[in-house]
Amino acid sequence: MQAPFGLSLTASGHSNVKASHSKTLEFVSEADLTPRGTCVLGVALQGDLDALARLRGAATISLDCQGVTEQLRATLNPAWLPGEPLILRRRQQPLARRTFGFAADKGAADLDRAFVAALANPKARLDIGIQPLGAELPSGALFLARPEGREDARLTAARALADLHLSESLGGLEAEISAGGRVLLESGDPALQAEAVRSVAELGGQTTLVGGWSAAEGARALSGLAAINWSHLMRWPNGRPARRDLLARLADSGAGLLLPLPAGQGEGLLPLLVKALGDRSAALVTAPNRPQEELRRGDMVVLADTSLPREETWLVVAESNVLGDASVLDPKLALLAKRLQAAGVATKTLATALAETQQLSKRDVFNALVQDQKD
Repeated sequence: MQAPFGLSLTASGHSNVKASHSKTLEFVSEADLTPRGTCVLGVALQGDLDALARLRGAATISLDCQGVTEQLRATLNPAWLPGEPLILRRRQQPLARRTFGFAADKGAADLDRAFVAALANPKARLDIGIQPLGAELPSGALFLARPEGREDARLTAARALADLHLSESLGGLEAEISAGGRVLLESGDPALQAEAVRSVAELGGQTTLVGGWSAAEGARALSGLAAINWSHLMRWPNGRPARRDLLARLADSGAGLLLPLPAGQGEGLLPLLVKALGDRSAALVTAPNRPQEELRRGDMVVLADTSLPREETWLVVAESNVLGDASVLDPKLALLAKRLQAAGVATKTLATALAETQQLSKRDVFNALVQDQKD
């Protein structure tokens, strides 16, 4: 990555600018604004958004409208792509798809009212200057794509902006994420996807989907959970007895689970899921591959207390006994496998090869390799 330079954007004022939102502020490319846009400061945004996406780290944002100025500071989000909303948030952690800057020291409501009054003039011009401060960069972002997936604008942008492209191994992933970079992984290997997501999460980075994904496959990929077998539930039966019976069958299978949580019913289902499945590792994935995409990971008991949004949400649950028995492998083979994993060979590929040559269960070998990575 090269050291970024600051740049300038412009926007126009609008009679509906209120700037009353306490947690966010936003600039929009549309020329119109409804009174509901309480965080919007300017419309008809213009400028080089590709260059904007290349800025990194903490930055000063200077705003000037008719000679009235404001200034704030925020950290730029490495997961932001051109075409997404230009939103600055006060929250300390960004949303992967709807945050341009996070940890902002001001929301719209904090701006001087003389400045806001100037923005309410439809003929006013707003000059926006963004200058990176050269401070320590936040951890970077991983973009997940499938080779067979649909092309879209986000995938095109991710390809143009990526500092590192990967497809068959994860060599260089950790170094790039640690340096605040962007990594594009285009792979159809679920085990490789899961390894990448876990590695990025451990480094404090973000993962988001680009290209064509179904909701279920997108949720699985974002979860970072690996399994030999997956059970994908399309819809829930009506009535608690029928749902309990279904959950008992799913629990007995021990497979990883992809479970849609119906709007308005998810919070009632989560306690039943904990009772039936136990405290497995899991993830809640909201609106995979859509603008509201969000990921929460943890144990089932912790996630059961989570307040669910209105958008489509998937619960992804790890295989039971996913840690397996590390003693299944000969120590020399285990050491060789560990070195191959470090070199970027996918865990699923290693498990298949070792199971065939050693006449072992593929599931047991895979679980042993996952356990060895955690130790």
